[in-house]
Amino acid sequence: MFAGAASCFFAYIGFDGLATAGEEAKNPSRSIPIATFSSMTIVTLSYILMSASLTLMVPYNMVHPTAAFSDAFTMRGADFASYAVSLGALFGMTTSLVGGMFALPRCVFAMADDGLLFSSLASVNPKTQVPIQALIIFGFMTAIIALLFDITTLVEFLSIGTLLAYSIVSACVIILRYQPAYSVDEGQFDNGGKLRFSIPLMGFLDKLQPGHSIYYGMSVMITSMFLAGLGFSHGCVHGSLAGQLFLVLNIAGVVLSFAFICAHYPNNTQLDFKVPLVPFIPALSLLINTLMMVHLAWITWIRLAVWMGVGFAIYFGYGIHHSKEEVPDAEQFSKSSTYESVVSGGGTP
Repeated sequence: MFAGAASCFFAYIGFDGLATAGEEAKNPSRSIPIATFSSMTIVTLSYILMSASLTLMVPYNMVHPTAAFSDAFTMRGADFASYAVSLGALFGMTTSLVGGMFALPRCVFAMADDGLLFSSLASVNPKTQVPIQALIIFGFMTAIIALLFDITTLVEFLSIGTLLAYSIVSACVIILRYQPAYSVDEGQFDNGGKLRFSIPLMGFLDKLQPGHSIYYGMSVMITSMFLAGLGFSHGCVHGSLAGQLFLVLNIAGVVLSFAFICAHYPNNTQLDFKVPLVPFIPALSLLINTLMMVHLAWITWIRLAVWMGVGFAIYFGYGIHHSKEEVPDAEQFSKSSTYESVVSGGGTP
C-alpha cells in the first residue's frame, strides 16, 4: 500500500505553483492558503470518487495498468465513454505540461532574483512580462528528460522529489514555530524556542540559544523515522529479535524526540494563517512521507542522490557566494519585494 501510494504521489505535484505565483497575488498571505486548501480538497475528492467508480465497474485485479478507465468502459460496453476518457487524458497531460511550465520559470526566477542561480535567469521580458530565459532553458531541459526516460522512471522520480519537498516543508514548519519572535509591542523577544522545564542530565540545553535545540530534536526525529521506515519495509516486525529491537528503538527515538520538541514554548507570531496543532500535524506528515519514500525502488534513491549532488554543486559553487542574504539591505534592491514579504511575514508557519 505504501509503495503504491509513493508511486502515485506525483499526482499532488503542482501545488507549489500557487506559492511561486505568490508575488503576483494582491493579498498572498490570505489567498495562497485558501487556494491551496481549495484545490487540494477538489483534487483529493476527485481522485477518491474516480477510484471508487473504477472499482465499482470492474474488479481491482482486472484494472488495466496503463488505460484503466477507457478499458473499464470498453468492458462495460460503453465504447463512446472510452473515447471520451482517452481524449480527456490527452487534454489532461497537456494541462499538466502547461501547469509545470507556469510554475518552473517562476521558481527559477525567484531563486535567481535572490542570487541562488545565475542573475540572467531573473531577467523579465518587457513585452510578455515573463522570465523568457528561464522558460526556454528549463523547458528545453524538461523536454530532454521526458525524451530520455520512460514513464515509470519519471513517475517515481517525480514522486520522491515531491515527497522530499513536502517533508522539508513539514520540518521547517516545526522549526520556525519554535524560534523566538520579536514583539514590537513589548520591545523584546518572546519565549519561543525556550524549554518549559530543565531536563535531567541535559543541562547543556539551557545554555543554547532559544530555538537551537529544536534542530537536534528534528535531526533525531527524521533519522529515527527513516530507520523505522526501513525496518517496516524490510519486514522487521515479523523478523528476528534483533530486527524487532531495532524497530522498537527507532520508534522510541521518534516518540522521545517529539516529546522533546513539545517541551519547548512556541512563538507568538500573529499571522493570517498558521498551521494548526503544531508539531503534531507536521510530524505526522513527515512520518507518512518518510514511510512512503523508503518503499520506493533503490534506483530512484540513486537518481535523487545524483540530482541533489548537481543541486549542491550549483549552490556551493555559485549560490552561496551570490546570495542576497549575505548582502546588507539587499531587500530594498530586490525586484520581487512582494515575494519576500510573503516569506518573511505572510508565510504558512
